[in-house]
Amino acid sequence: MVDGAAKLEDMIAASIKITDFVFIPVTPSPYDLWAASDLVEFIKARQEVTDGKPAARFIISRAIAGTRLGDEIVTALAEQGLGVFGTHITQRQVYPQTASEGGTVFDSKNADALAEVNALTGEILAFIDAEGV
Repeated sequence: MVDGAAKLEDMIAASIKITDFVFIPVTPSPYDLWAASDLVEFIKARQEVTDGKPAARFIISRAIAGTRLGDEIVTALAEQGLGVFGTHITQRQVYPQTASEGGTVFDSKNADALAEVNALTGEILAFIDAEGV
C-alpha cells in the first residue's frame, strides 16, 4: 500500500507500475476524495495499457456509523470506477489508544473493532484470491 502526498507523483507512478494491487485508504470526506483523484487517474491510465492491472479498491476508514456523509462517500467512490470494499473501519478510540500504547487493535478486547478488522482482512484476501495473482 502506498499512501502518499501528491508531490510524490513519480514514486506513486513507479509503484503502480510494479504492483498487482492498490488499496486506497480514504476517510468519509470530500477532501480525501479530491486528494485521491490524481491517484485514481494514475491507476486508470496504467490499467488501460495492462489489461486492467493493477486491481484497485478503496478502503473507507474513520467512518462514523449512520451518517449521511458516510453513505455519500460510498456512492462518490463507487463512481470512480475502482470499487469500494464493503467493510468500513469506523472511528473508534481503541485505534489511537492501542497505537499510543505500542500495540494494535488485536491487543485490545474491543469486539466490534476486532470484528471489523477481521471482516476487512477477509474481504481483502478474497479480493486478492479472486484476482488470481
